[in-house]
Amino acid sequence: MMEKYEELLRKKADIEAKLEEARAREIADTKVTVKVKDLISPFNLKPQDFFGTKAVRRVGKSGGKVEPKFRNPATSETWAGRCKAPRWIQDQDRTKFLIK
Repeated sequence: MMEKYEELLRKKADIEAKLEEARAREIADTKVTVKVKDLISPFNLKPQDFFGTKAVRRVGKSGGKVEPKFRNPATSETWAGRCKAPRWIQDQDRTKFLIK
């Protein structure tokens, strides 16, 4: 008999929980992180030395501020071209609003 989808999802969740427990236990038992830190600390190595710069995530930073690309000539209001377009530029040719 075929197992139902919900039952399989529960089994998947149980297996994922067991995997994470086993991973945490093995890391704690072997003290992998301590060994790695001891090996790399004399050389002052960083994650990008191993994984390149694209693999390193900046935690806590989102997007950041972007220079405006469009300006409303009537009000000098600007828009960077991200998110929803303001009313003054909607349904119009955006090239005439480009900041040069």
